[in-house]
Amino acid sequence: MDPVYLAKQEMEPAFPFKIYRREGRMQQELHAHDYIQLWFVQRGSCIHQFNHRRYFLIRGDCFILPPGIVHAVQSDSAETVLLGLEFTEAFLCGGDGFPGAVFSATEFVTPFLVTLDQVQPQVSLGGDILRGVELLFEETLQEFQSRGPLCELFIQANLLKILAMMLRERQRRSAD
Repeated sequence: MDPVYLAKQEMEPAFPFKIYRREGRMQQELHAHDYIQLWFVQRGSCIHQFNHRRYFLIRGDCFILPPGIVHAVQSDSAETVLLGLEFTEAFLCGGDGFPGAVFSATEFVTPFLVTLDQVQPQVSLGGDILRGVELLFEETLQEFQSRGPLCELFIQANLLKILAMMLRERQRRSAD
C-alpha cells in the first residue's frame, strides 16, 4: 500500500498550509495525501507520475493534485528547482478544519477538486503569467518563512491569485 501523508501530521493545525523549495535530484516513492498539492517547476525539469503514466514537466509547468491521488515526482538534474504549496481545502474555504479563512474561496478551489480521470497532469505557463506566478510563489515563500503580521491573509491572497491565474490560463488554452 502506498503511504498517505496527513495534513494533521504535515502542517500546523492552526495553519493548514506549507510552502517549500526542492532543489536538485530527487526520487519520491508513490504516495498520496489528504490535502491539495500544487508544484511549480521554476528551473530544470522533472517527471510527474500518476495514473500509470509519466509526464515530463519543464520550467513554467505546474501540476495541482486534489487529495487522495497516488503520484510521485522525480528529477535526475542537479539544476532542477521545484516550488511546492500544500494546503487543505478549509485553508481557503473556511469551516471546522480552519475557521481562520478570511473569506470563502470555494469557487477557486472546486475546479481543482476532481476525480483521478479528470486531473490535468500539467498546466504550462508562459510570458507574463509565468512571471506573475513565479513572483507569487516567491512572495508566498517569504511570507511563510517570516510569519510576519497578517501573513495568513497575504498567503491566502497570493494562493487565490495563483489559482485564478492557472484557471484563466486553462480557460484560455481550452478556448484556442
